[in-house]
Amino acid sequence: MMGQTEKIRTNISEELFKYAGLEIRFLLTSSDCNGTMSVFEFSVPASFKIPGPAHSNDGYEEMVYGLEGTLTWTVNDTDVQVGPGHALCIPRGAAHRWANNGTVPAKQLTVISPGVMGPEYFREVKAALGRRWAPRSGCNGRDHETSWDDSGRACTNSGEHPRIGRSNLRFRDFE
Repeated sequence: MMGQTEKIRTNISEELFKYAGLEIRFLLTSSDCNGTMSVFEFSVPASFKIPGPAHSNDGYEEMVYGLEGTLTWTVNDTDVQVGPGHALCIPRGAAHRWANNGTVPAKQLTVISPGVMGPEYFREVKAALGRRWAPRSGCNGRDHETSWDDSGRACTNSGEHPRIGRSNLRFRDFE
């Protein structure tokens, strides 16, 4: 049961992130849903794949639902086509990545449960990738979501995030 009736409305936490052709539109965050989920749409241009290697997350399940176009999700080395009307659950710990191998943009709805990842993660990634620098040479080894190399590129997660848990999510060459 939601404790604050004034928050009964749609898209409570709407926020849009754009970078390198990707669009991530948060609709609901953990604080909107008593910690149970975060919900966002993401749009991917044609012929675009996630930068870097596959990643895994042990702090949450990820469900994707196809809205437009088709993304190829590779989960534990198995390719799964997710198009309009298709849903895929990516369990905790499963290595996964995605690619839009098609000729049209794709849009999918993502639900993270519990809602440990929200807009703050994407704000940090976008800010770091936009800076194109890091305070010291090599990966700086911060103990949260993403570390940054000396060119300003995110190079690896290090350690365990207090809410997300251990993840090896990597963003490389996002341009």
